[in-house]
Amino acid sequence: MNAWGIAATAVVIIIFLIWGGLKISRLVRDASKYRRTLEELEATKKEYMTILREQHGILFKFKKINGQYRYTMGDGKLYYMLGLTQADIGKTMEEVMPPRMHDYIREIYDRAWAGECLQYESGFNEHTYLNSVTPIIENGVTVEVLVVGSDITERKLAEQQLQETNLLLSKLANLDGLTGIANRRYMNDKLEQEWVLGAAQGTVPMSVILCDIDYFKAYNDTYGHLEGDSCLKRVAAALDEYELPEGGFAARYGGEEFIVVLPETDERTAVRIAAGLGKCIELLDIPHQASKTSDHVTISMGVATVIPSQTSSRELIIHHADEALYKAKLMGRNQLQVYSDSYN
Repeated sequence: MNAWGIAATAVVIIIFLIWGGLKISRLVRDASKYRRTLEELEATKKEYMTILREQHGILFKFKKINGQYRYTMGDGKLYYMLGLTQADIGKTMEEVMPPRMHDYIREIYDRAWAGECLQYESGFNEHTYLNSVTPIIENGVTVEVLVVGSDITERKLAEQQLQETNLLLSKLANLDGLTGIANRRYMNDKLEQEWVLGAAQGTVPMSVILCDIDYFKAYNDTYGHLEGDSCLKRVAAALDEYELPEGGFAARYGGEEFIVVLPETDERTAVRIAAGLGKCIELLDIPHQASKTSDHVTISMGVATVIPSQTSSRELIIHHADEALYKAKLMGRNQLQVYSDSYN
């Protein structure tokens, strides 16, 4: 081999050595990066498991073997609180779970094994857990299922308290601030609902009794507003506590006026109820020296009965009851009057 051949060979060898060195260096760097990634993943796993143990969490895997679900991994504080240990790995669901849960858990596991991601709640030792179930799929086939559970007890308690608060606020919004019975807002909403239902049937009567405390302004002037408020409360309670047909209720209509709504009630029954309400107010025996009809508090009432229809509105029945009440006052108060078409 001449000098040029030797030189060319040397150059090739040098290039190969440089390339090989670079390749080895890159492999070393990749191996180092892969090792760091594994270390980071392991650190993340340890951190996550610490959180699971501190917050009553649970993590486990299972797979379906010969038609049975067997656990392949388990950890977390709840896992051990359930009395499970690493010795339970490999056992079937039936061996680990209480018999009462078998059907419920099997349904969830079947859905997960079929490829569905889902969540379910479970309770243990006064704690509530939200469990996320995720199938691990390889080449379109489920090979394992991962279940991660977290303690949501505080969240559930907060949700319950919020619901109770909203319920209380809703109730308060529908009650009269002074008397504690239903207010006009509730009456309007409820009457509208009953009117729509009645109109859909088209044959069922509805009745309303509009009540007014006789000479209430004079009562306030004589006894003072505090006694006036007390009078309103007692009258309201008597109306509210009176036994009414199903769905019937009393509400404060405004000032010294009250209204009694009687769904699916005919005129005859409504008149009987109105007479009973008037008697209840008299039995309260609230002194009223300024009244021109009696020495105690009394009420005047207007009774109206209609059959709701889709071509009329709920204002119709209130308008009729108001006209009947006006006639009761005109006729001397302390009485009831029934609306008649002859008023028009």
